[in-house]
Amino acid sequence: MEPVSAERGHRWFAAGYERRGRKNEDTEYAKSIRTRVAGGVTGRVLEIGAGTGFNFPYYPPASEVVATEPDPEMVKRAEPRAREHGVELRPAPAERLPFPDSSFDTVVSTGVLCAVDDPASALEEAHRVLRPGGILRFSEHVRGARPLRRLWQRTTDPIHYRMFRCHIGRDTLRAMRGAGFEIEELEHLQHADVIGIARKPDGAS
Repeated sequence: MEPVSAERGHRWFAAGYERRGRKNEDTEYAKSIRTRVAGGVTGRVLEIGAGTGFNFPYYPPASEVVATEPDPEMVKRAEPRAREHGVELRPAPAERLPFPDSSFDTVVSTGVLCAVDDPASALEEAHRVLRPGGILRFSEHVRGARPLRRLWQRTTDPIHYRMFRCHIGRDTLRAMRGAGFEIEELEHLQHADVIGIARKPDGAS
């Protein structure tokens, strides 16, 4: 299936994303993930694929946070949250980040690598903009560990992608390692969700 580039803008998808997100934000599950991922950042922070900005309230008040999002319709909805929480919002895809090498201490990714057109390129870019020793804090949908889960993911992926612009069975953890990250912490949550920390090794370029 051909990917649908977010850079063209998707008005109705963005509106639906915002409605679903507001409803989901009331759940303890969502609050816990955002608190653990966004709430634990240090140093200069980059969030990729920020959507409409649901992570923004969870960043520590003193954080210097830059967020990117390629879809202009998403950016419109994220702008009020960015202003409220002091986040610098930039329109850019995760695969082509407009920042110098080694310019961030932390990169945040929540539900992004299942949606980008090219997850390998997005991870390579995250690795590039992190300083040596910097960390990637993530919560993502990944390929299931059990054969029946993987079969279900392969079967339902085309429908899921059309509805939610999300590929639910990507081998994201393998892609992280392929981009040069070392996974230091990993917890499997419900279904095929994971939360964790990956590090760019000291001395890596």
